[in-house]
Amino acid sequence: MKAQVISRSPVKDRLNLADVVPLPSPITVLVETVSVCNLRCSFCPTGDVVLSKSTGKYRGLMDMPLFEKIVSDIDEFPSPISVLHIQKDGEPLLHKEFVDMVSMAGSSQNIKRVETTTNGTMLNPDLNQRIVESPLARIKISVYGLSNQDFKETAGVEVDFKKYVENIKDLYLRKTKLQIYIKIMEEGLSQGQKDFFLETFGDICDTIFFEHCVENWPEFDSGNTLQTMSGNIGMLGQPVRAYKKVCPQPFYNLTVCADGTVTACCADWEVKLIVGNVKESSLLEIWKNDTFNDFRMMMLRGERKNHPVCGTCGYPTYTCVDDFDDEASLVLERFNKYG
Repeated sequence: MKAQVISRSPVKDRLNLADVVPLPSPITVLVETVSVCNLRCSFCPTGDVVLSKSTGKYRGLMDMPLFEKIVSDIDEFPSPISVLHIQKDGEPLLHKEFVDMVSMAGSSQNIKRVETTTNGTMLNPDLNQRIVESPLARIKISVYGLSNQDFKETAGVEVDFKKYVENIKDLYLRKTKLQIYIKIMEEGLSQGQKDFFLETFGDICDTIFFEHCVENWPEFDSGNTLQTMSGNIGMLGQPVRAYKKVCPQPFYNLTVCADGTVTACCADWEVKLIVGNVKESSLLEIWKNDTFNDFRMMMLRGERKNHPVCGTCGYPTYTCVDDFDDEASLVLERFNKYG
């Protein structure tokens, strides 16, 4: 097998957030260019169309002028961001201007790297060629089935698995600098299925991993469709504490939804944690505004457990690999002084 077995966010050599926050610029900016999906996975709220519509959130595509404004706003940050991630809850390859957006973002001197996450079902030779010619640095492919029937049961749609694999292989053979990461959820897989996954995808990607299925969405119950992890192991296999009082994400990440709404958290599928709108303010203004800082300081004061949305959310505990609970009081002092 050619691929390295390594998670998408290895803990080793990560920046210690407690030493650097408050940050003058976010480390990552996540842009939801598409807020709908072509799959109907029962463990994801976007897959439940009725539920998603009931929230009142915008369901559709981001227009190019808005994306252009976002990139222009990123250019105003005092220091470059490490990653622009084009994806949130939906399937980014549904957007016909996806590659154009990647190219626009890649031309910015204030964006070090452009990445995306996809289910891979939209890949085809023509799109693959455009992707490898673009400045996209990494594509993370989530595999939701190991056969036609698997996809039907897990993702609720018909997928030609043989063609699916051929299209990913085609992307791999065309690429030069693009990094391909492929993952599947380990829960529910037999040893034979794990071996088949590695045999099928291990030679057509750069890194590969078995991620864990965890309760990742606030106020959403994935039900009994998939066995979920609990205890002391996180989504990426990292050790976790029983309850993390500080969610690290709002301290380093900025999330822009498809209609321009900015939320304090990428797991905010209902878009309840609104801190601004890029149509009304610049990203730099939103990053530093009182609403966002009040939300961060709520975390630092240890009040997450009482928050109506964040209190029972599993994202900080099981998905975030960063942890500065022990330094929260020191970081709070710094926020009061410089934030």
